[in-house]
Amino acid sequence: MANWRIWLSIVAIAALLWWLHPKPGAEHAADVTEVTVWFNGIVEGRHIDVVDAFERRFPKYRGILGSSATRTGLEGEGNPQRLMCGIAGGVPPEVVEYDRFAIAQWAARGAFLDLSPLIEKDADELAEAHKQLDQLVAANAPADRIQPLRDKIARMEKYAVRKDDYYESPWEECQYKGGMYGVPNYMDDRVLYYSDDLLVQAGLVDKQGRPVPPDTWEQVLTKRVDVQDAAIHSRTIRSGAADFVSAHVRPGDTLSHISKGGTVVRALVDEVRGPHELTVKSPYRHKELHLDDGEGEHIKIFDQDSYELRLSRWDEDGRLRVVGFEPQHGNGWLFHYGWMNGGEFMSKDGRKCTLNDPRIVEALQFTTDVYDAMGGVADVNAFKKSFQTAAQDPFFLNQIAMFIQGDWFLRDLARYKRDMRFGTSPPPVPRRRLEEGHRNVTWMGGFAYCIPSTCPKEKLEAAWWMVKFLSSIEGGMIMNEHDAQRERGQGRLYVPRLMANRKLTELQLKTYIDIPDMPERLRQGVETHIAMLPYARHRPVSPEGHKLWNAQADAQDLAWNHGATPAEALNYHAERVQRALDRFFAPPRGPKVEWSYLLIAYAVLIVATAVLLYVRHRIRHPVNRLHRREWIAGPMFALPWIVGFIILAGGPMLFSIVMSTTEYDVINDARFINLANYHEMF
Repeated sequence: MANWRIWLSIVAIAALLWWLHPKPGAEHAADVTEVTVWFNGIVEGRHIDVVDAFERRFPKYRGILGSSATRTGLEGEGNPQRLMCGIAGGVPPEVVEYDRFAIAQWAARGAFLDLSPLIEKDADELAEAHKQLDQLVAANAPADRIQPLRDKIARMEKYAVRKDDYYESPWEECQYKGGMYGVPNYMDDRVLYYSDDLLVQAGLVDKQGRPVPPDTWEQVLTKRVDVQDAAIHSRTIRSGAADFVSAHVRPGDTLSHISKGGTVVRALVDEVRGPHELTVKSPYRHKELHLDDGEGEHIKIFDQDSYELRLSRWDEDGRLRVVGFEPQHGNGWLFHYGWMNGGEFMSKDGRKCTLNDPRIVEALQFTTDVYDAMGGVADVNAFKKSFQTAAQDPFFLNQIAMFIQGDWFLRDLARYKRDMRFGTSPPPVPRRRLEEGHRNVTWMGGFAYCIPSTCPKEKLEAAWWMVKFLSSIEGGMIMNEHDAQRERGQGRLYVPRLMANRKLTELQLKTYIDIPDMPERLRQGVETHIAMLPYARHRPVSPEGHKLWNAQADAQDLAWNHGATPAEALNYHAERVQRALDRFFAPPRGPKVEWSYLLIAYAVLIVATAVLLYVRHRIRHPVNRLHRREWIAGPMFALPWIVGFIILAGGPMLFSIVMSTTEYDVINDARFINLANYHEMF
């Protein structure tokens, strides 16, 4: 009686699950093609709106939304974790929004489709359509033959992807070895933001009393002395290598002592007693100065009239209250400072990492000096922990006077502080570069729409139309208008992001920026970003671009915390990237991993182990027929744990051991390379 109830329950549950299981495309016609698109970040209303519009414009396609094609902010930018898992799991998207600088890394490994043939095919079809139209017009064909062709041409031109419609830098960033692996969407370049009020309060103004931002690194921070032979006794410092008088050291200049452990102590010069001797005092009323006596100590002295020191403020206990300029607040990175100084991070052929270029070493030394002048990166980071975002941004609260940031910051200014007295200008460069005529230097990042190489052929047309629609002026303005309406609904102004498509950017400026309600300072901020576009650099297009990004970030931290000198930090990380490049261009060769053989070997190992244990136990512990049933019951009760270990623990452990001896990037077959991975690790 109970059995039929159990079976009836099982059937009912199965029927319910079958009914609840999603049936893709069930509500659409049979000929509708589904195309999955993964956007960067979480799915927002703007994404839903543009995909809905795509479906209305192209009824035979249906868009499926996803998000976070990359894990930006985790383990560096451009992390491909989710996309690679999708590919490995057999459920990749047809379209992804991917970080442009990381596209080459996976294009080089065959993960992305070269879009050049699709772009060229569209151009050929458009040229052929124009030719047919000219022939019809010349033959005085009836309007009912000419008009449909004109409509077709208008549609093709509306969604065509043309190189001339895009800014040069983002377009180039999507290319690798002659192929085009993405269509760039938004872009961002960096400029210097500064607080008018803080510059005026510090007296950094022209004759008319208007704030004057710095043009050079030397204006930001002038270093008078940098020696490592200082002898410290109490508050008296002597140095044979330094000439304090010739270096124009004055009372009131900042002296930073860097201990052998990397700790930075900030002091003020009290008296210059001669070319090789001076005394110091505490910069803070309620905090005594403690310098450890010693020989061969490292000291730096910075001019008190530097923007950094004139704009910064400390309380009487030595806690930071205002930072003049913070190299890493906002979006600067060593890439930008290296380019400001004329450095290059990669050779032209992409085979040699030049992260340790002497000009990049100088750039890292400059940012390290800025932190040292402030009392060390630890003090600055402790102060930054109090920073908040949105309406409580430290720039709005006058906690930071100058920083380098992208165009997206204008949107926050429009939202929360539209009446703020601020200015924008090209970031400062070394005086030498300025004298050589290199006034403007910035760098650009952003994303692009890509099609993974795993896209099924039957979905390629739908995926390409999705990319073209998202990249078009129509698609861009749909997303813009969604955001603009949201801002207007909250009584805010809307500032759009800069787009790689020139025509879309021009339309955005006309629609949202060139309006009476837009404050002049915000308009000027947009104009500064636009003016800097011709001078924008992009990160090297390289199959190891992600490693290079992490290397420059790690080198910064190492130098700023005095774990190594800038030269040592950059040499170490340049070697890391170079090894990765060498390994990519000359990979270790080995036989392909045959997983079926390994599974069979694992099964044989399990059976052999079980038989061995059984035979060994029978020999050592004979069991009579009476107790054999009880003996068998023991392993049977332990069987769930044994099976669990074999499948969930032992299998993954052996799999990890095997994988540690292979080269595997998810896209291509795994190959044995012996102990090369362990050699690289050590």
